[in-house]
Amino acid sequence: MIEYIYTNFCNEKIFVFFYCLLLTFESGCSRSDIPSNLGDKLVISESGFHDFGIVGQKETLRHNFILTNKSQIPLRIVGLESSCGCTVADTGKDFFNSAIKTNEKIDFPVVFSTGTGQGKIAATIAVYYQQVFEDPSIAPLRKSLVEVIATIKPDYQIEPYVIDLGKVNGLEVQKVYSKFSIITDQLETLDIKEIRPSTDAITTKLISHNGSKYEYEISLDVTSFVESQEFNGNIIIETNSKLIPQKLVKVCANYNAPISVTASSVIISSEEAGNVEKQILISTSVPSQLAEVETLPNRFVRVSFDAEEISKNHTVNFFVEPCLDADIDEKIVLNVTLFPIGEGKSVNKIIPITMFRFRKGK
Repeated sequence: MIEYIYTNFCNEKIFVFFYCLLLTFESGCSRSDIPSNLGDKLVISESGFHDFGIVGQKETLRHNFILTNKSQIPLRIVGLESSCGCTVADTGKDFFNSAIKTNEKIDFPVVFSTGTGQGKIAATIAVYYQQVFEDPSIAPLRKSLVEVIATIKPDYQIEPYVIDLGKVNGLEVQKVYSKFSIITDQLETLDIKEIRPSTDAITTKLISHNGSKYEYEISLDVTSFVESQEFNGNIIIETNSKLIPQKLVKVCANYNAPISVTASSVIISSEEAGNVEKQILISTSVPSQLAEVETLPNRFVRVSFDAEEISKNHTVNFFVEPCLDADIDEKIVLNVTLFPIGEGKSVNKIIPITMFRFRKGK
């Protein structure tokens, strides 16, 4: 069969596949249970390790290991598994079909792609094999490992290239900050053409430039975040590098919202006749007050709520009349003021609600 291995190398999603035979596992056995180099039956040259040294980005490197059968019984390779999509075994289907005789040596070529990586990168390939018996079920599954490493010297480095802002409490902070640096390495002159966030919630600002090092401040504005979420965004960096003209800096955060709403939109179908009443429930982590509801002038929509109530739960009622001439497409904004317990300052949060009603006959 073809075994697909999914990985994430240097911030890029890569699929890599190997031709291999279907592995048969005894009951209760998994790949993590398979002993490595048991009895040194399949010996790998160089102790299964090769260092490519200092290399550049987007290079394709090759190294040939030698596999030797040191057992008294023929062996057969039954599967390969790579730890990283950057490293594959350059073998064909026949690699798995032929038995390896005692003391026989076979080539095991490995291909390592540096991609957009930087710094020291290591990867392994597990070689799964069995002794050849008439009944394969009595042959234990074993594995040997090969490992390759390389130190990738890029045109320029980004440190860090993953910015984890951690847990963000929406009641305590509305903006979180961090920094990253762009450092010229191989390039004599680095021209940063553009730095572009993937979302308006992220902003960047150059705070220092010292020779080959550019330092930037990044901020994540969570004031528009309504629901708790795992935030993932990017900063796209365009440069004059011919190898890596574009690079991504990943930005992630775990946002904990102090407010939850039962729905972010109100939709009324054409089947709902006459005056229609809808409700949205708002829950907050601390006592709060629904200070204001902003709507566009529309004689078909009325909103009611208790503006004086300070509570952790609020109800907003929408009264919608039938629309005869056109659909209703209304943007409603709820302004909620939260009052933290103790000496914390009050916090305003904006909740956008979409109101849509199809007119009858559509």
